Amino acid sequence: MLKLLDRNYRGKYDYFYLPMDLKTQCSVGFAFINFVDPWYILDFYLEFHCMKWSEAIPNCNSTKYVEIVYANMQGIDEIKKELLDKNIMKKNDSHIKPIILDDIVVDPQDIDDIVIRYTNNEKFITEYTDRLKQ
Repeated sequence: MLKLLDRNYRGKYDYFYLPMDLKTQCSVGFAFINFVDPWYILDFYLEFHCMKWSEAIPNCNSTKYVEIVYANMQGIDEIKKELLDKNIMKKNDSHIKPIILDDIVVDPQDIDDIVIRYTNNEKFITEYTDRLKQ
């Protein structure tokens, strides 16, 4: 799933966690992502919300669809505080631990481009509104 995320969102998030069942080594069916700027969520939502997993991930047998919702915790500082005493952070296997990236810097031009795309581009808004209706 991280490869799929990084295709268009590398450098736009500072936290990623895909909880795994430690016995089966399979995902438990959800993930957490914290974007470094809330504007990045717009493109992410339009790309992934209601997407069928089996159509996006090779050799995936899931019949489930992606549903994007806001988490109770927002922002990397709040997430780090919550993780301080969690058992998952004490594990040695880095493949099952959350990924925290402390050196991500937002490119102001990226944000400006997104703002323009969503606020001043009727064609773009219409195309994606139609896509969400499907």
